[in-house]
Amino acid sequence: MGETISFLFLNRVMVVVNEITSPAVVMIKEQMHMYGKRIAGFIFSCEDVLHAALEMLIQETEEVQLQSNSFSFHETSYYQAEMGDGLKRLFVSFVGLVSLEQIHLWKKLTDTVEDSFRVRGNREINIDPGYLDFHKVVLLSSKYGGQKIYLGQQVWADMVLLKKKGGYQHFAWTFPDLRAHKYDEFFLKVRADLKNFIKTEKRNGV
Repeated sequence: MGETISFLFLNRVMVVVNEITSPAVVMIKEQMHMYGKRIAGFIFSCEDVLHAALEMLIQETEEVQLQSNSFSFHETSYYQAEMGDGLKRLFVSFVGLVSLEQIHLWKKLTDTVEDSFRVRGNREINIDPGYLDFHKVVLLSSKYGGQKIYLGQQVWADMVLLKKKGGYQHFAWTFPDLRAHKYDEFFLKVRADLKNFIKTEKRNGV
C-alpha cells in the first residue's frame, strides 16, 4: 500500500522511484501535480483506539510526519448516535509523497482499519483520508456528492479547502470544524513540508 516517492532532478527531468511496486519512471518536472502529501483526519473519543489505528496505518504506509492539535468535534451531531459523546478530531500527515493515480487505495486502506474498530457494528473511530498539494486539501469519500469527483472503485475526491494568501478558503460543503480554520496552521505546515521535500530532492539530484 505504501507509495512513497523519492525524486532526483536532472535539469527539467526527474526520475521518480516508486520504492514499493515499480521501477524508476522518467517524468517531466511539471508533473509534480500528480503527487501530494498523504493526510488523514481522525474522529475519536478513546486515545487508545486512535493510537492503535495509527499504528495499523503506519505499518502499511509510512511514519507520521506531523500531527495537529486535537479539537472538540461538537459542530455537528452526525456521529454522536454511533460513536457517543466527547468526540475529538485531529489530522496527521505521513512521510514522503503519494501518487494521486493510486490515491483511491488510501481510502480502501483506511476503510479496512476503521472496520477493525467496530463494536456491535458501531465504529469507535472515523477516518477521513485524503491528500494535500500546493493548492488544495482533498478528502476521500465513499459517498456521492454533487461537488465530488469520481475516482473509481466507489471512491470520490472532495476538495474541502483551497489555498489562499495566509491560509485556506472553505466552501459551502466543507466540514464545519474545517470552516472554522482550526487546522489551517497544520495544513500550512504540511504544505511547507511538501515544498521543502521537493527542494531537498532537487538539490541532491543536481
